[in-house]
Amino acid sequence: SLCDRLRFFDAYIQTSIDKGLKQIVYFGSGYDTKAYPYAKDGGLADTSFFELDLPDVIASKRVIADRLGPFTSPVHLLGGDLTKGSVYEHLSSSPFKADERTAFL
Repeated sequence: SLCDRLRFFDAYIQTSIDKGLKQIVYFGSGYDTKAYPYAKDGGLADTSFFELDLPDVIASKRVIADRLGPFTSPVHLLGGDLTKGSVYEHLSSSPFKADERTAFL
């Protein structure tokens, strides 16, 4: 169910943060604002969130993010089509660090 999915994502993000992961990449984030409460918490200033979705979705989401910001943690909205190019090609346009432990969801 949707509720189970949301609980799983919440637990996964929190566990990743608790384990000290400094980057969280969210594929197909759509209009979900799940990262935003974490990004507004001053205690997570060293955790970066990368949200990747189709360019049109990200353009619309950027309007929402601008209304909800500012964030104390970096939230990077990346428009890209994963059927065209690798994950790392899309992430390379951002401050993503390939050598940093990262959670992917």
